[in-house]
Formats: sequence, C-alpha cells, structure tokens
Amino acid sequence: MMMQTLWQKLVTLTLVWLAVGLAGPSWGMPGWSTNYRAALAQAQREGRPMVIDFGSATCPACRMLERRTLNDPKVQSLLDDFVRVYVDGNEQVSLRQSFGVQYYPTLLYLSPDGKVLKRQVGFVGPD
Repeated sequence: MMMQTLWQKLVTLTLVWLAVGLAGPSWGMPGWSTNYRAALAQAQREGRPMVIDFGSATCPACRMLERRTLNDPKVQSLLDDFVRVYVDGNEQVSLRQSFGVQYYPTLLYLSPDGKVLKRQVGFVGPD
C-alpha cells in the first residue's frame, strides 16, 4: 500500500512538472526578441542598454518570472528603454557559457556595448 501511494505521488509530481514545462516560455511577449545577435546589434545601433533573460522551457521559476514579473505593467514600463531578449540557455549553450550563466532564470543587464552591468539570479518579483 505504501509503495502504491509513493508511486501515485511520483506520477502526480511528474505530470505537474510536465505541465509546467510544456506550457513553455511565453516568448512572443511583446517587445522581446529571441535573437541575441540581432538584439545586441540593435542595442549598439540605438545606444540603448539591453536585458537578457536566460531560462529554459522546463524551468518553473522561469515561468513564474515571465507571468508575475515580466508581465507586470510597472516592470514593462521600466524595461521600455531596454532592448530585451530571451535566451533558452539549454538551446544556446555556448552563449550561456560565455556569460557564465549557471542557473535559471538569470537576468543580465548590459550596456549598449555588451558589458554586463548587473546580474540577477533566480526568481525576482515585480517589486
């Protein structure tokens, strides 16, 4: 009986994990690109800072960041001056490694010339 309960819990947790992962990132969020090189070129051309959101499709904290923080109107307003790009670190491994990103989500704030000014690791709330 105990083994059956443990099995049921394992199956339930697996289904929840899959549901969160399959929901995937919400990119196409308005104003966000998924092309790092194009975003960097735009930042340099326009002299604007850049924010990079490193995440992955199976990261629950990344989904929370997208839904609660990056969709918040106050946060969106604060990011209006930034060129914004989402990078799936599991798909773009060399880019992730070049920035030393080890955990998701990681937000990097860059100067227009690509220098990292600030790094936030983990979920960050809208406040």
